[in-house]
Amino acid sequence: MTGAKEPFDLQVGYDQDELLGGRWWQQGLAGTYATGIPTVTSRIGPTRIDESRRSALKMLLGLGGFVVVAGLVTTRCSSSGSHTTTIDQASLDLQRSRGLATGAENVAFEWPHAVDTAADGTPLSALELHRLAAELRPSRNLEEPDYGPTLFQCLQETGGAAFSRQLRLVCSPQMRAAYGRGEAIRELLELAEERRAWALVVDLPGPDSVAFAAGLQPRAVAVFQFHNWPHPRGVVPAHLTLAAAAYYRHRFGLAPDAEQRAVCYVLDRDRLAPYANQPDRFDNRYVVRLPTAASLQNRGIRRVLYVVPEGQPADALDDVAERLAEYAAAGIGVRMLGLGDLTLAPADKVPGTASSSYTGSRYYWHGGPGHHYWFWHHHDWPSRQAPVTPTRPPTSSFGADWSPTRARPRQDLAQVGRTAEPRTTSSGSSSSGGSWGRSSGGFGG
Repeated sequence: MTGAKEPFDLQVGYDQDELLGGRWWQQGLAGTYATGIPTVTSRIGPTRIDESRRSALKMLLGLGGFVVVAGLVTTRCSSSGSHTTTIDQASLDLQRSRGLATGAENVAFEWPHAVDTAADGTPLSALELHRLAAELRPSRNLEEPDYGPTLFQCLQETGGAAFSRQLRLVCSPQMRAAYGRGEAIRELLELAEERRAWALVVDLPGPDSVAFAAGLQPRAVAVFQFHNWPHPRGVVPAHLTLAAAAYYRHRFGLAPDAEQRAVCYVLDRDRLAPYANQPDRFDNRYVVRLPTAASLQNRGIRRVLYVVPEGQPADALDDVAERLAEYAAAGIGVRMLGLGDLTLAPADKVPGTASSSYTGSRYYWHGGPGHHYWFWHHHDWPSRQAPVTPTRPPTSSFGADWSPTRARPRQDLAQVGRTAEPRTTSSGSSSSGGSWGRSSGGFGG
């Protein structure tokens, strides 16, 4: 240690659970900082870095456990006078200003399980794609403020036309199964004593949530909450959710009795997918905001069914856990439904009822008609008389002992959907770099 006053530069920032903080390097370039002392912006605001090592270390200690990540604005200077600044911003804002596929314009989207026609047999048209946000708007004014059409609106924004030309309809086996399970719950809704007292929060992977909501039609008003845009290297495969919505789009117009329907909030469970500073991924994750308990009560809603994937832990995701606990505290009955409880029954066990639109095997709650209608007894919710005598299932229901709690969030939701954009300034000019991501590496196209 020479004691010379030399500036420090942040080389790497870590926000993983096992690595908190940053690695700093003494540059020894005191004569090149003609533009002033670099500034680091953290979650607690801007902090000036003193030229001495001691002051820099004091500053680091002063962060007191805050994570120094790519939310930092880092200025690197060289003797040539060029400066590279990493600017943290919302990923969606970056896409709106630079284009939907920013940083990966030459990377193609992948379309597994692509099909040529929609669920009603019609081909996809560019005109229908541009109308998607309007067509999928909730049919009741009460639900309009909760609608999140951002995903559908991407088709009308910068780069949307090029993406529209790539877009394919998709229908996967998982989507078909989710649709059939949605139909099973739709049949239960047929018997609901007060259908408008119901709300469903469908928290499945995006395409499956769309398919489940389509199967509920026309007994539930679908309220989509998709607050991101697709990206060829996105953490969230939002392009597949959009393709699924386009595939089932005609199912959501079958609502002659909109005022008598339940409400279904359609979420994409991949919105909080794991992400650990992978430089080759674009963070297009997001959080949702369900309506308050007071809002639901004002609409007469007294029962909420939280639908989760088969085999998942019996817990709510971090961005909805608090709201579900708020519902329960307000006296709204909140229950969990795991898709694994909706299983196929053999064709010879399926009764022919007037309300049935099924052929062959179909899904029931716990795999049979009698068990299916026990659903109402299990949750102690009122219903009209079932077409067959309900019988108690031999196995326990998924999430039977679950109740929503205000658990401590496991993710830092403030950092969801943030992207660091490197920009280089030389001799007073500014240009954007070609790498993206919230790590010390780059996101390459």
